[in-house]
Amino acid sequence: EKRVEERTRELKETNEELELSIIQLRAAQDDLAESRKIAALGALVSGISHELNTPIGVGITTASYIIMQIDALVGLFVKGKLKRSEFETELQDIKRSSNLILDNLNKASGMVNSFKLLAVDQTQEEKKEFELTHNLEALIQNMNVLLRKGNHKVVLDYDKPVEMYSYPGAITQVITHFIMNSIQHGFSRMEEGEIKIYLRHEGKYVTIVYEDNGQGMDEDNVHRIFEPFYTSRLGSGTSGLGLNIVYNLVTGVLKGKISAMSQSGEGMRFTLVLPSIVKDGSYD
Repeated sequence: EKRVEERTRELKETNEELELSIIQLRAAQDDLAESRKIAALGALVSGISHELNTPIGVGITTASYIIMQIDALVGLFVKGKLKRSEFETELQDIKRSSNLILDNLNKASGMVNSFKLLAVDQTQEEKKEFELTHNLEALIQNMNVLLRKGNHKVVLDYDKPVEMYSYPGAITQVITHFIMNSIQHGFSRMEEGEIKIYLRHEGKYVTIVYEDNGQGMDEDNVHRIFEPFYTSRLGSGTSGLGLNIVYNLVTGVLKGKISAMSQSGEGMRFTLVLPSIVKDGSYD
């Protein structure tokens, strides 16, 4: 009985030590996770600050230039030396400068909105019925200005209209990210790039396959592209937010799945499988 009591006491002490060790390990794990979050947040803030500095700096410089132009025009007008040709030329210059400011403010606004998406798991947009092919055709038309600069083109392939009850804005944002990635990264060293978007509606699900013929990336990078803050262009002014936002939109808001495939020099492919009717709950 004494031996049993001693062993029981020893086992109890050992269990208490193990429990204490587990508590300490969990605390250390939490501290490590928190440290990683802080480090990631620092990288994010640094990236966002760098990205925002460019459009804001351009806006400030251009606004200062416009003020100087207006002051010069007022001075000529007061002295009675303002010629019609000079006035028209300066107005055109001011208009171009104003458009430059507007473009850069829109860029900054887009970055801020992307940053905000990291902090929410649902879009403020309400679910509604829409026809996907019509929405994507309108999106491609709107992006033609950027595509034409490099003689790039987008081919939309579908066998029938795709009716959905989901979040059209979220889908549009995902495809917009893909197209911008193709233009800025996939086609950065080439002209006449081609993007193909295949749509198929089978049963309860819609499959979207997006592929380009750009420079692609190696398999190690492909496996990491949906990670937050990951970028294969470190130091080039890109914050690595886009595809993590895409992943969150697809898996969170749209209740779907997303995968990526690529090899260096062989383009990029994204495959999305989305429920045609988004319901509460997760992907089934």
